[in-house]
Amino acid sequence: MRNVTHNELYTRFRDGGQDALRVLVQRQHKRLVRRIVKRGVQHANAQDIAQNVYIQLVANAAKFDPTTSDVIWSLNWLADNRSRLALAPGNRTQLC
Repeated sequence: MRNVTHNELYTRFRDGGQDALRVLVQRQHKRLVRRIVKRGVQHANAQDIAQNVYIQLVANAAKFDPTTSDVIWSLNWLADNRSRLALAPGNRTQLC
């Protein structure tokens, strides 16, 4: 699956290809965690946020349209918003 785009992987996952999500996560996990850490979140919490992002991707897979959406943009948007929530003063709400 080396030459398959991220959107193609997510589309394959949406259509029932479980291995496609694994490949997508393997490709993006380190970059996603670095992005979250750069926003000021501690590494352990960044791992938790990244896991939450993947859960959201799974939950929203049926809605994905590769002609109008980009899975990397979605990953970044989810990670940025979850990071902002995690850093909010006094925020003790669940990330999910």
